[in-house]
Amino acid sequence: MVYAIVLRNTKLLQRLIFTSSVGTLLGIFLVGFNPYITNTIDHQNPFYPLLGNGKVDFISFTTPPILKEKSREAAVMISLFAFPTTYDESPKFAFPSNLLKFAKEDIVPIGITNARLGGFGLFFSWILVLSGFLYFNKNTIRNKQRKKYNAVLLILFVSLFILPYSWWARYFPFFYAFPLIMLLYTECDKNNTFVTIFRKIIYALVVVNISLSTCCAIAAVYVSKKEIDSGLTVLSKSSSPIQINFRRNVGYKIKLDKSGIKYEETSDTLGTIVPFTRPKVILNS
Repeated sequence: MVYAIVLRNTKLLQRLIFTSSVGTLLGIFLVGFNPYITNTIDHQNPFYPLLGNGKVDFISFTTPPILKEKSREAAVMISLFAFPTTYDESPKFAFPSNLLKFAKEDIVPIGITNARLGGFGLFFSWILVLSGFLYFNKNTIRNKQRKKYNAVLLILFVSLFILPYSWWARYFPFFYAFPLIMLLYTECDKNNTFVTIFRKIIYALVVVNISLSTCCAIAAVYVSKKEIDSGLTVLSKSSSPIQINFRRNVGYKIKLDKSGIKYEETSDTLGTIVPFTRPKVILNS
Protein backbone atom coordinates (compact mmCIF):
# COMPACT_ATOMS: atom_id res chain seq x y z
CA MET A 1 0.00 0.00 0.00
CA VAL A 2 2.85 2.37 0.83
CA TYR A 3 4.39 1.63 -2.54
CA ALA A 4 1.06 2.32 -4.32
CA ILE A 5 0.57 5.59 -2.43
CA VAL A 6 4.09 6.76 -3.25
CA LEU A 7 3.54 5.98 -6.94
CA ARG A 8 0.04 7.49 -6.78
CA ASN A 9 -1.27 4.37 -8.47
CA THR A 10 -4.97 4.53 -7.62
CA LYS A 11 -5.94 1.25 -9.29
CA LEU A 12 -3.20 -0.69 -7.53
CA LEU A 13 -4.14 0.92 -4.21
CA GLN A 14 -7.81 -0.01 -4.67
CA ARG A 15 -6.92 -3.63 -5.41
CA LEU A 16 -4.64 -3.78 -2.37
CA ILE A 17 -7.31 -2.29 -0.10
CA PHE A 18 -9.89 -4.77 -1.41
CA THR A 19 -7.53 -7.75 -0.99
CA SER A 20 -6.50 -6.63 2.50
CA SER A 21 -10.11 -6.09 3.58
CA VAL A 22 -11.22 -9.51 2.34
CA GLY A 23 -8.19 -11.14 3.94
CA THR A 24 -8.87 -9.37 7.25
CA LEU A 25 -12.51 -10.45 7.30
CA LEU A 26 -11.64 -14.05 6.41
CA GLY A 27 -8.93 -14.04 9.07
CA ILE A 28 -11.30 -12.77 11.75
CA PHE A 29 -14.36 -14.87 10.98
CA LEU A 30 -12.64 -18.09 9.88
CA VAL A 31 -9.05 -18.49 11.10
CA GLY A 32 -9.56 -16.17 14.06
CA PHE A 33 -13.07 -17.27 15.04
CA ASN A 34 -11.55 -18.58 18.23
CA PRO A 35 -10.54 -16.43 20.08
CA TYR A 36 -11.78 -13.16 18.51
CA ILE A 37 -15.42 -14.02 17.84
CA THR A 38 -15.79 -16.27 20.88
CA ASN A 39 -14.22 -13.60 23.09
CA THR A 40 -16.67 -11.02 21.76
CA ILE A 41 -19.59 -13.33 22.54
CA ASP A 42 -18.37 -14.42 25.98
CA HIS A 43 -16.66 -11.24 27.20
CA GLN A 44 -18.00 -8.48 24.90
CA ASN A 45 -14.52 -7.71 23.64
CA PRO A 46 -12.39 -9.46 20.99
CA PHE A 47 -9.21 -8.58 22.88
CA TYR A 48 -10.05 -10.51 26.06
CA PRO A 49 -8.23 -11.16 28.42
CA LEU A 50 -6.55 -7.76 27.93
CA LEU A 51 -9.95 -6.05 27.80
CA GLY A 52 -13.57 -6.97 28.37
CA ASN A 53 -15.65 -8.48 31.17
CA GLY A 54 -13.50 -10.48 33.58
CA LYS A 55 -10.27 -9.21 32.03
CA VAL A 56 -7.09 -10.72 33.41
CA ASP A 57 -3.91 -8.78 34.14
CA PHE A 58 -1.42 -11.35 32.88
CA ILE A 59 1.09 -8.75 31.67
CA SER A 60 2.28 -7.98 35.20
CA PHE A 61 3.49 -11.55 35.78
CA THR A 62 4.71 -12.18 32.23
CA THR A 63 6.88 -9.08 31.92
CA PRO A 64 10.58 -10.06 32.03
CA PRO A 65 12.20 -8.95 35.31
CA ILE A 66 14.72 -6.77 33.49
CA LEU A 67 11.90 -4.66 32.02
CA LYS A 68 9.81 -4.12 35.14
CA GLU A 69 11.82 -1.11 36.29
CA LYS A 70 12.43 0.26 32.79
CA SER A 71 10.59 3.02 30.98
CA ARG A 72 8.53 2.09 27.93
CA GLU A 73 11.19 3.58 25.64
CA ALA A 74 14.00 1.61 27.26
CA ALA A 75 11.96 -1.61 27.22
CA VAL A 76 11.32 -1.27 23.49
CA MET A 77 14.99 -0.67 22.70
CA ILE A 78 16.09 -3.64 24.84
CA SER A 79 13.60 -5.90 23.10
CA LEU A 80 14.55 -4.79 19.59
CA PHE A 81 18.28 -5.34 20.06
CA ALA A 82 18.23 -8.50 22.17
CA PHE A 83 18.49 -12.11 21.12
CA PRO A 84 15.15 -13.94 21.47
CA THR A 85 14.61 -14.85 25.12
CA THR A 86 11.88 -16.27 27.33
CA TYR A 87 10.48 -14.81 30.53
CA ASP A 88 13.22 -15.11 33.12
CA GLU A 89 16.37 -15.09 31.03
CA SER A 90 18.79 -12.19 31.04
CA PRO A 91 18.97 -10.72 27.52
CA LYS A 92 22.07 -10.96 25.38
CA PHE A 93 22.28 -8.26 22.76
CA ALA A 94 22.70 -9.20 19.11
CA PHE A 95 24.00 -5.78 18.14
CA PRO A 96 26.70 -4.69 17.67
CA SER A 97 29.11 -7.53 18.45
CA ASN A 98 27.21 -10.81 18.74
CA LEU A 99 25.94 -11.39 15.19
CA LEU A 100 28.04 -14.53 14.76
CA LYS A 101 28.35 -15.43 18.45
CA PHE A 102 24.91 -16.90 19.07
CA ALA A 103 24.51 -20.28 20.74
CA LYS A 104 21.80 -22.95 20.86
CA GLU A 105 20.02 -21.22 23.74
CA ASP A 106 19.71 -18.10 21.58
CA ILE A 107 18.05 -20.01 18.74
CA VAL A 108 15.54 -22.18 20.66
CA PRO A 109 13.32 -19.27 21.85
CA ILE A 110 12.78 -18.15 18.24
CA GLY A 111 10.30 -20.99 17.79
CA ILE A 112 8.34 -20.00 20.88
CA THR A 113 5.33 -17.83 20.04
CA ASN A 114 5.67 -15.97 23.35
CA ALA A 115 9.33 -14.98 23.09
CA ARG A 116 9.40 -11.93 25.36
CA LEU A 117 12.46 -10.17 23.93
CA GLY A 118 13.86 -10.22 20.41
CA GLY A 119 10.62 -11.63 19.06
CA PHE A 120 11.37 -10.54 15.49
CA GLY A 121 14.19 -13.03 15.09
CA LEU A 122 17.86 -13.57 15.62
CA PHE A 123 19.11 -11.07 13.03
CA PHE A 124 16.38 -8.42 13.14
CA SER A 125 18.47 -5.83 14.98
CA TRP A 126 21.15 -6.05 12.31
CA ILE A 127 18.54 -5.82 9.56
CA LEU A 128 17.15 -2.73 11.25
CA VAL A 129 20.54 -1.00 11.65
CA LEU A 130 21.85 -1.89 8.18
CA SER A 131 18.60 -0.80 6.52
CA GLY A 132 18.81 2.50 8.40
CA PHE A 133 22.39 2.98 7.25
CA LEU A 134 21.38 2.43 3.64
CA TYR A 135 18.30 4.63 3.98
CA PHE A 136 20.34 7.58 5.23
CA ASN A 137 23.21 6.97 2.83
CA LYS A 138 24.13 10.11 0.90
CA ASN A 139 23.56 8.29 -2.40
CA THR A 140 19.89 7.67 -1.66
CA ILE A 141 18.97 10.64 0.50
CA ARG A 142 17.99 12.92 -2.38
CA ASN A 143 14.65 11.76 -3.67
CA LYS A 144 11.31 13.48 -4.27
CA GLN A 145 9.43 10.78 -2.36
CA ARG A 146 11.62 11.05 0.75
CA LYS A 147 9.10 13.05 2.81
CA LYS A 148 6.35 10.48 2.26
CA TYR A 149 8.60 7.66 3.37
CA ASN A 150 9.75 9.67 6.38
CA ALA A 151 6.11 10.23 7.40
CA VAL A 152 5.27 6.51 7.23
CA LEU A 153 8.41 5.56 9.15
CA LEU A 154 7.74 8.20 11.78
CA ILE A 155 4.21 6.89 12.35
CA LEU A 156 5.50 3.33 12.78
CA PHE A 157 8.27 4.40 15.12
CA VAL A 158 6.10 6.64 17.32
CA SER A 159 3.46 3.91 17.60
CA LEU A 160 6.01 1.78 19.44
CA PHE A 161 5.93 4.21 22.35
CA ILE A 162 2.18 4.84 22.31
CA LEU A 163 0.79 1.32 22.21
CA PRO A 164 1.00 -0.71 25.44
CA TYR A 165 3.27 -3.75 25.75
CA SER A 166 5.15 -2.72 22.61
CA TRP A 167 8.29 -4.50 23.84
CA TRP A 168 6.45 -7.77 23.08
CA ALA A 169 6.66 -8.55 19.35
CA ARG A 170 3.35 -10.41 19.31
CA TYR A 171 1.57 -7.12 20.06
CA PHE A 172 3.29 -4.95 17.45
CA PRO A 173 4.14 -7.27 14.52
CA PHE A 174 3.68 -4.39 12.08
CA PHE A 175 7.09 -3.01 13.06
CA TYR A 176 8.75 -5.72 10.97
CA ALA A 177 7.77 -3.51 8.02
CA PHE A 178 9.98 -0.67 9.30
CA PRO A 179 13.31 -1.86 7.81
CA LEU A 180 11.53 -3.24 4.74
CA ILE A 181 10.08 0.19 3.96
CA MET A 182 13.55 1.71 4.20
CA LEU A 183 14.84 -0.93 1.78
CA LEU A 184 11.93 -0.25 -0.56
CA TYR A 185 12.94 3.41 -0.68
CA THR A 186 16.48 2.53 -1.74
CA GLU A 187 15.09 0.69 -4.78
CA CYS A 188 14.93 4.11 -6.46
CA ASP A 189 18.72 4.08 -6.70
CA LYS A 190 19.42 1.15 -9.01
CA ASN A 191 22.40 2.68 -10.76
CA ASN A 192 24.67 2.70 -7.71
CA THR A 193 26.63 -0.54 -7.40
CA PHE A 194 27.36 -0.12 -3.69
CA VAL A 195 23.69 0.47 -2.81
CA THR A 196 22.55 -2.45 -4.97
CA ILE A 197 24.99 -4.96 -3.47
CA PHE A 198 24.44 -3.72 0.08
CA ARG A 199 20.65 -3.96 -0.38
CA LYS A 200 20.91 -7.53 -1.66
CA ILE A 201 22.96 -8.50 1.40
CA ILE A 202 20.25 -7.12 3.68
CA TYR A 203 17.54 -8.92 1.68
CA ALA A 204 19.50 -12.15 2.10
CA LEU A 205 19.70 -11.52 5.84
CA VAL A 206 15.91 -10.97 5.91
CA VAL A 207 15.37 -14.31 4.15
CA VAL A 208 17.71 -16.09 6.57
CA ASN A 209 16.01 -14.46 9.56
CA ILE A 210 12.51 -15.45 8.43
CA SER A 211 13.58 -18.96 7.38
CA LEU A 212 15.32 -19.59 10.70
CA SER A 213 12.27 -18.38 12.62
CA THR A 214 9.98 -20.59 10.53
CA CYS A 215 12.14 -23.69 10.96
CA CYS A 216 12.40 -23.12 14.71
CA ALA A 217 8.63 -22.69 14.98
CA ILE A 218 8.03 -25.95 13.08
CA ALA A 219 10.56 -27.74 15.29
CA ALA A 220 8.90 -26.33 18.44
CA VAL A 221 5.49 -27.60 17.29
CA TYR A 222 6.98 -31.03 16.57
CA VAL A 223 8.64 -31.25 20.00
CA SER A 224 5.45 -30.08 21.70
CA LYS A 225 3.43 -32.73 19.88
CA LYS A 226 5.86 -35.44 20.94
CA GLU A 227 5.63 -34.29 24.55
CA ILE A 228 1.83 -34.29 24.44
CA ASP A 229 1.70 -37.75 22.84
CA SER A 230 4.10 -39.05 25.49
CA GLY A 231 1.94 -37.54 28.24
CA LEU A 232 -1.21 -39.09 26.80
CA THR A 233 0.51 -42.47 26.76
CA VAL A 234 1.31 -42.14 30.47
CA LEU A 235 -2.21 -40.97 31.33
CA SER A 236 -3.82 -43.82 29.38
CA LYS A 237 -2.15 -46.31 31.74
CA SER A 238 -3.89 -44.87 34.81
CA SER A 239 -6.33 -47.36 36.30
CA SER A 240 -8.59 -44.65 37.74
CA PRO A 241 -9.82 -41.30 36.38
CA ILE A 242 -7.22 -38.56 36.50
CA GLN A 243 -7.90 -35.21 38.15
CA ILE A 244 -7.22 -32.34 35.78
CA ASN A 245 -7.71 -28.60 35.60
CA PHE A 246 -7.89 -27.70 31.91
CA ARG A 247 -7.73 -23.97 32.66
CA ARG A 248 -7.97 -22.49 29.13
CA ASN A 249 -6.55 -25.48 27.29
CA VAL A 250 -9.63 -26.82 25.52
CA GLY A 251 -7.48 -28.61 22.96
CA TYR A 252 -6.04 -30.93 25.63
CA LYS A 253 -9.56 -31.85 26.72
CA ILE A 254 -10.41 -32.83 23.17
CA LYS A 255 -7.28 -35.01 22.99
CA LEU A 256 -8.25 -36.82 26.19
CA ASP A 257 -11.76 -37.45 24.86
CA LYS A 258 -10.41 -38.80 21.55
CA SER A 259 -7.96 -41.05 23.43
CA GLY A 260 -10.72 -42.39 25.66
CA ILE A 261 -8.90 -41.33 28.85
CA LYS A 262 -11.20 -40.90 31.84
CA TYR A 263 -10.80 -37.70 33.86
CA GLU A 264 -12.42 -35.54 36.53
CA GLU A 265 -12.24 -31.77 36.14
CA THR A 266 -10.97 -29.76 39.11
CA SER A 267 -10.51 -26.04 39.75
CA ASP A 268 -7.55 -24.06 41.07
CA THR A 269 -7.27 -24.01 44.84
CA LEU A 270 -7.71 -20.22 44.81
CA GLY A 271 -10.77 -20.47 42.61
CA THR A 272 -9.25 -18.49 39.75
CA ILE A 273 -8.50 -19.34 36.17
CA VAL A 274 -4.89 -18.95 35.13
CA PRO A 275 -4.76 -17.94 31.46
CA PHE A 276 -2.55 -19.42 28.76
CA THR A 277 -1.03 -22.18 30.86
CA ARG A 278 -0.73 -25.89 30.37
CA PRO A 279 -3.34 -28.09 32.08
CA LYS A 280 -2.56 -29.22 35.60
CA VAL A 281 -2.79 -32.99 35.94
CA ILE A 282 -2.96 -35.01 39.17
CA LEU A 283 -2.62 -38.79 38.85
CA ASN A 284 -4.53 -40.79 41.42
CA SER A 285 -2.51 -43.47 43.09
